[in-house]
Amino acid sequence: MLNVDPEIQAAIDEERQHDERVLWTGKPNPLRFAVREPARLLGALGSVLMAGVFLFIFSEFFGEVIPTSINAERTSSPFGGFSSFFILILALIVVSSVGPVILDFLKAGRMVYAVTTKRLMIVTRPWAWWGKSVQSFAENDIQMLSRSGSDESGDLVFASESYRVRQKYGYGTRTRKVGFFGIPDVKTVEQLVMTTFKRGGN
Repeated sequence: MLNVDPEIQAAIDEERQHDERVLWTGKPNPLRFAVREPARLLGALGSVLMAGVFLFIFSEFFGEVIPTSINAERTSSPFGGFSSFFILILALIVVSSVGPVILDFLKAGRMVYAVTTKRLMIVTRPWAWWGKSVQSFAENDIQMLSRSGSDESGDLVFASESYRVRQKYGYGTRTRKVGFFGIPDVKTVEQLVMTTFKRGGN
């Protein structure tokens, strides 16, 4: 059952203690990891849809203000600056909504999962501007075991974490699931965790 992928094994071996035995290793499915938060995904899709609708509604207006070819004569209009500013605002809204989903997709490609005799591990290897991070969940840190998807591929959630988000009037708190997302043989991994840490699934 142990995955012998050298890239994965090297990342785990750097963190493994001398008396700790690795029982399973794997990697997340990047797409499944990126869409693990339905609310954020819906928000990103909503922003893209809103931007598309606004551009469609005002397309005729933009066509009058902004030349459609390099040979077209620029129209003198007091709204020219406004149209460019409006497009910039729409672009920023879309980027701010879709950006975190894209970053999660890229981040998942640098993540490694492991089940050892002592803990569950999520290791994110360094890349570009983010550094290495390691999350460890010992027996007492496992809040639940919740499996979704088919027996062959799915998610195994075992904890949740809170994080701050900026809202209209300050900051609010949200929670997100923590676990192994988009892994093969998810039912087998669940059984391994239950056996190793004497946990029941739900």
